[in-house]
Amino acid sequence: MGAPARHPSSWLWALAAVLIFSLALLWPRTAWSQIADVELDASTSAGLVEVGESFHITLKVLSTRSIRATNPQLRIPVGMSASAPRVAPALIMHWGGGGSMVKRGINATWRVVAKKVGMFNIAPPTVVVDGQITTAGNTMRVKVVAAGQKPKADPLDPFSNFPTPFSKLFKDLRRRRAPNELFIDEDVKSYDDIGPLGRKLMLRSAPDEYLFLRLVPSKKQLVVGEQLTLSWYVYFRVSHKGGIDHEPPMPDFMRIALESAPGVVTDKVVTSVAGKVWFARRVNQTAVFPLRAGNLRTGVFSGEYRVPYLRNRTINRSSNDVQVLVHEPPREGRPPGYRMGDVGRFRLQAKVDPRQTEVGESVSVQVTVEGRGALPNALRVPQRAGVEWLTPEKRDDINVQRGKVGGWRRFGYAVRLVDEGMVDLGIVKLPYYDPVLRRYRVARVRLGEVRVNKRRDGTKAVDLASDDGDRDTPFKTLAKPRTSMQPYAPSSRRPLAARTFWGLVLAPPLAILLLGAGVQGWGALRRRRRERKQDPATLAWRALAEAKRADDPKDTAAAAERALHLAIEAATSIKSRAVLLADLPDELEDRGVEPSLAEQVCEAFEACSSLRFDPTADEEHSSALIKRNKRLVKRLLRVRSSGPEEED
Repeated sequence: MGAPARHPSSWLWALAAVLIFSLALLWPRTAWSQIADVELDASTSAGLVEVGESFHITLKVLSTRSIRATNPQLRIPVGMSASAPRVAPALIMHWGGGGSMVKRGINATWRVVAKKVGMFNIAPPTVVVDGQITTAGNTMRVKVVAAGQKPKADPLDPFSNFPTPFSKLFKDLRRRRAPNELFIDEDVKSYDDIGPLGRKLMLRSAPDEYLFLRLVPSKKQLVVGEQLTLSWYVYFRVSHKGGIDHEPPMPDFMRIALESAPGVVTDKVVTSVAGKVWFARRVNQTAVFPLRAGNLRTGVFSGEYRVPYLRNRTINRSSNDVQVLVHEPPREGRPPGYRMGDVGRFRLQAKVDPRQTEVGESVSVQVTVEGRGALPNALRVPQRAGVEWLTPEKRDDINVQRGKVGGWRRFGYAVRLVDEGMVDLGIVKLPYYDPVLRRYRVARVRLGEVRVNKRRDGTKAVDLASDDGDRDTPFKTLAKPRTSMQPYAPSSRRPLAARTFWGLVLAPPLAILLLGAGVQGWGALRRRRRERKQDPATLAWRALAEAKRADDPKDTAAAAERALHLAIEAATSIKSRAVLLADLPDELEDRGVEPSLAEQVCEAFEACSSLRFDPTADEEHSSALIKRNKRLVKRLLRVRSSGPEEED
């Protein structure tokens, strides 16, 4: 008898089993959940990690409408630890032939560290969306192996986890496909070819095979108020495009950018990492001043890079988190009046004008602090009898020289003198701590004397110091005393007069009528106020006020952009958010807006978008944008649409 015939569809079942197994491996890496019009995405950065290695779990919450997503939570199984979520706003824009679509929401990222070997099931994270707890996706699976047991996988080689002859073939084909792309895979032959900066940047191991970020501090121990220079480097041995898109907030530090400092490295330098040839480039440098003592962390910065060698794939990289030990300056030898944080090298200069005045008049005293370090925000002025120091006006010029922050700050005082004669203004002292000499010093300047003459009108200093000169006594409102004795005379009772009688009769109905009219008037007033609050013009001014109060340039740009949209709606009834920016000038001109004004409005929208995504934006850029949009809102609200209203 011959062999039994196979069922013709047996190979289909085998292929289906392979596909199901592949999907089962890939599905935990990314889990999607669509809840109403809210899009949630939970993903893990790695499915295979070593003990002690960290990976990230990211939750994305996006929607085409305005939502409020708060309180992201992640439950971690035993054997792992997770940091607090880092929440950042998210914005995705899609353009197509039929129009545009904007999705807004949040990105929440947890840093998870594996502590023991095993297969772990991580429950999907949850988030509160508009008051409702929502779960994103399915359970994610992560395998943890012992340290050093994780295979080095090539992201472009599907056979890298399985030793086969195809691995070398894939690498050769990839290099032939892009022979001109940068990829350095050579050992360091001689350390003499590496410059001084390259030797400082050398590392024993590489966190990544192609590209990684590193934060390098200038020192690991310092005192409160001392300058700490942070240099941000990108290490690479492949060509790449992109940069840093997230910088740490560093709430425990005061930050001053050093981009204008001479000697900033912009070209790549050759260095060595794990005995291999690498390149390093400094992408940013900033000076920070610690505000308190303790073990302070700078936080991590991250960026997105597109690597042509990896088929133009976009990779996310995060830097190391630097920890510095900050302590207070020594208590021994601390001079009286020292303010915590006054660290550096300073000197004082003073100018008093005029040197001769009259009783009750004021003189101008300008005290200038110059030097290197965090310039003090206040000075202790000498207190003397008959000398009144008013609140000073401050002006400063902060600059950077050779990587050190310094400059000058001027305090302008108005000093009122009420005593006659030669008045000594005293000495202004500034105690500070010198981090180079490691000891306290005191900068001082003598203000000198001022001659105070009598007033020409004869007014005395006591009269000038009083508020009114002739103050009212507390008994002024009492009745005058009786001067003679008189017998008691009771008032005579009289019957009600006609006017009083009819007034009492007609008063109740009139009061009811007036009360009803008042209630109706109050209701109409409330309706008008409610309509006024919903008026786009009122909302536009309110958005400008929010832009002025915003501390973050991104919030300022968002509020200023919203004010322009509301002003356009109030003036022309156009919902500008639903109109492409290229078509907006024509739409505005059809409604009677001047072409020049329409072009300026479009330029303002572009400026808002630039400020929102500009990491170097500061308060000066925000103020200029607010002034510009305020002027455009005023002009738009004076426009009256000359075209027909659009139908709903």
